[in-house]
Amino acid sequence: MPASNPTDIDLELVLSVLEDDGSRELLLAADIYRSAQELANRTGIPPSTVYRKLDRLSEATLFADQRLLHSDGYHATYHLIAITAIL
Repeated sequence: MPASNPTDIDLELVLSVLEDDGSRELLLAADIYRSAQELANRTGIPPSTVYRKLDRLSEATLFADQRLLHSDGYHATYHLIAITAIL
């Protein structure tokens, strides 16, 4: 969930996440809501690594996550970049 105001953002965490090449690739690939598997396919990053990076991106409030429940009981989480610019 995005921070409610800019002072709630852990700047050290954000900068740490943005230092990582793979995390930046995932941010660029998440221009629309995509599943972890779709992000892995688009970036070539192994799915297990994508999940780890998604956790950090979400923790840093750089991703908006949306969970969808399918009629068969299966649920999937989709991820979207939650920032438009870094000043």
